[in-house]
Amino acid sequence: MVISYEYDVKEIEKLSASTASADMIVYPSNTSKIVVEVDTDEKDYEPVVEEGTRSITFKFQKGPKGTVIDVPFLNELFRRGPRVDSVKIGVPQKILQVTLATASGEIDVRDLDLDSLKITQVSGDMNISSVLSSDISINSVSGDCNIRDSNYRDGAFKTVSGDMIVRNLTPMARKTKLSSVSGDLTLEYAGKPRLDISISAVSGEVVSDLPLIKKEKRHYVTSEEAPEEFLSMSTVSGDVSIKVKSGAETRGAAIPRQRKQQEEDVRDKLGLDEEIFDEETRKVLKMLKEGKLTEEYAKQMLEMIGYSQEEIDQIVMREVDEQDRKPENGSGGDAQ
Repeated sequence: MVISYEYDVKEIEKLSASTASADMIVYPSNTSKIVVEVDTDEKDYEPVVEEGTRSITFKFQKGPKGTVIDVPFLNELFRRGPRVDSVKIGVPQKILQVTLATASGEIDVRDLDLDSLKITQVSGDMNISSVLSSDISINSVSGDCNIRDSNYRDGAFKTVSGDMIVRNLTPMARKTKLSSVSGDLTLEYAGKPRLDISISAVSGEVVSDLPLIKKEKRHYVTSEEAPEEFLSMSTVSGDVSIKVKSGAETRGAAIPRQRKQQEEDVRDKLGLDEEIFDEETRKVLKMLKEGKLTEEYAKQMLEMIGYSQEEIDQIVMREVDEQDRKPENGSGGDAQ
């Protein structure tokens, strides 16, 4: 059963939405209102909506009748609230900032023109197509992310084990940062860019269609001319690829407008409540105590959840100190 809702935009410029395991599709609204369609079997279902002066936040939860989350330490999460299978959100042109978060579920964002797009996802694939945004930030733990026919001025893409692919990127002045633990990283340009690159691949292979002129350790340029784009690509065991589409008539995405960027609190970026944060954190720390996660991998997971480096160091140090004080400690192991 699909239930539809409409919300007046008024002075709203920022939209946030979070789900537990429901899929999300975000697309341009053909009206001046925010249009929400929720696929649920609950007749009296109502999303949790929090509206501020210039922002609106939607929270969609999925209960025990839903699909089991395929991330071990999250299997017991989100066992409350109504069942929601999928969510569609129509975004009017006035909305300039979109923030999305999900623990398990696919995310599809298409045809938007924004100031800022921020997505945090634990598992599930992500597809972003024909999106223009001054700032794009993506954090993913295990899902693959495919970005195509889109463009940005400042991009930060981070994954633990999923593959990250950016296709048909227009050469222009920008900053791009891609990082992973074991996932592959691929950038495909629609023309030949002039890059200043920092590349770190501990055990993965580095392949480039462009000449890499070494400046110093892990630092390269692709031309003797002044660089347009500053690019950082780092992975522990994944492969790194820089590709250029062949063909003189190849065209990339349009160039996003120059807009003022705003910094946000990390919890605001995620759009998740404190209870979910605490539960996710407890699951990670439980696996660390049981030796199912190494300390380094636990830090990666906590970073994906949204903690700062200082907070991560404090949390992990406290747990390690508690383990050291116990008379018998289990041995640590590799991530499963």
